[in-house]
Order: sequence, then C-alpha cells, then structure tokens
Amino acid sequence: MNESSAIFNDYVRLTNPEYIFNNQIFIKEIKGSNSLRKSEVMRLDAFSIFLVCRGEMHLNIDYLAYQLKKNMILTLIDLHITENINMSSDFMGYHILVSKDLLSESLRDVRSFPIPMEPMCTQPIKTISDNELKLLLGIIDRMVNYIKNENHVFQQNLVRSELNIFVFEIIAILVKNARATISKSDLNRKDKIIGEFIRLLLQNFKEKHKVSFYSNKLHITPEYLSKIMKVFSGKTVNKWICDALVAEAKILLRRPRVTVQQVADILNFSDQSSFSKFFKKHTGKSPLEYKNSLN
Repeated sequence: MNESSAIFNDYVRLTNPEYIFNNQIFIKEIKGSNSLRKSEVMRLDAFSIFLVCRGEMHLNIDYLAYQLKKNMILTLIDLHITENINMSSDFMGYHILVSKDLLSESLRDVRSFPIPMEPMCTQPIKTISDNELKLLLGIIDRMVNYIKNENHVFQQNLVRSELNIFVFEIIAILVKNARATISKSDLNRKDKIIGEFIRLLLQNFKEKHKVSFYSNKLHITPEYLSKIMKVFSGKTVNKWICDALVAEAKILLRRPRVTVQQVADILNFSDQSSFSKFFKKHTGKSPLEYKNSLN
C-alpha cells in the first residue's frame, strides 16, 4: 500500500464518508456535533474543502486553531494536519477530499492562469456570499447524485465534469478574494517568516528536531524565530516541533502493521526507548498503550 492509499484509508476509517468515487473523491455530509471523531489527528495529503452551511466548527490545522461559521469555506492544498474538531449541535456542512492526481487533471486548463494566492497556512478561510454557497451546494448535490448512480453509462464522465466545475468555482472565489486582499496590503516580513516556518516544519520535522535548523533556513536567530512564533501562536518553536512529531506518531501508530520501532525510525529518534519517553511525556501514554487503545 502506497502512502496516498494509507492516508485515504485512514480518513475513511475515521470519518466514514457517505460518498466515495474511485477512491479519489470523498464527500462527507456533516450534521451535528457527533458527525466526526473529534480528537483524532488526520493527515490530509489532498485537496480538502470544509464548507459551512449552518452552525460553527472549531478545529486545528497544522497546530493552529481556527473557527468556521456559516458561509465560510476552508481550502487546504498539499500536506496538512487537522485535529481537535468540534462542532455546534446545529452544525451542517460538507467535507470534500479530492486526490492530488485527480485535482491535477482538473487544473490542466487553468495552469497558465495567474492565481494570486496568499499562504494557505496563515489565511486558509474565506467568507463567501449566499449565492456562492448556493452555487457550490448545487454542484455537490449533482456530483453526489452521479456518484450514487453507478449504472449510468457516463457516470465517470459526469462525476469528473461536476468536479471540474466545482474546482473552477472554488478557484474563482479564491482569486476574487486574493485580489481584494492583495490590493489592500502586502504580507509583512513577520507574516512571511511565519508562513515559511510552517512550510519548512511540515516538510522537515521528521528528520530535523532542532530550532537552529529552521532559523538557519530563514536566516534569522533561533531566539527571534521563537519570539515571532510565540507572539503569533502562544507556542515556542520547540513546542511546534513536538506537536508535529506527536501528531505524526499518532497517525503512524494507527496503522496495524507499523511497529513502535518503525515509528521511532521514521521520526528519526536515536532508539525506541527515547521515542517512547518522548511520546509518553507529551501524551501520558506509551506508544504501545496508545496503539492498543485503538483496538
């Protein structure tokens, strides 16, 4: 099983989406506060959309807290970690996940189009109009109907056609929003450092556990980097690194055939003992206790 398949299988087990198409499109209708397993860490290495129709949702994305309300859309592209999802009892919305390969096919016709996008890690949430919400919900409804109609001779073509329309409409919303934002002010230097640090962390945390690696890459001192991140998030850079390691460890430990020793190796700990001590310090459970609690 490749990495992408493992991620999607993990997502399906944790969220139980109502509609799945070719293991490339997943649509989860979220109703009420018990629709998702709230505390589980999920890695979403795909095009991911949270669309809010009613109520409120609180969640962490890449170890930062966000709040979504009615008429808000959250878009995630590339590798992201989500956890601590909580919803109001009246919540209603959708989570849509599209594989990178399928998204790449949908984007073929817009690759040459200049899309001004601010860093997803600092501003992934947009507010949309009632008409835009109605438009997106209509596309989702048609896509779901085609997914359910497995006997339709053109099912594959119709689902992909609706996905293309959905992706284009999402991009149009992001472009409109980004143009309005960029016309007001450019990102300041601290915003750029924050965005670049989070990007570096997501790419390197498995191998690089020291603050100096990230500060050197950003051409600033460890103290200055920690100060910026502390003001921005209330967490030191060390805490950011630890949170990333713990979240990844939990994801890996959920895989039945992955051993504690393998997790320690993947996360570049010197040995299983040091990894176990680290994990228990930050979770209150040993890796084996955590793994056994999942059964």
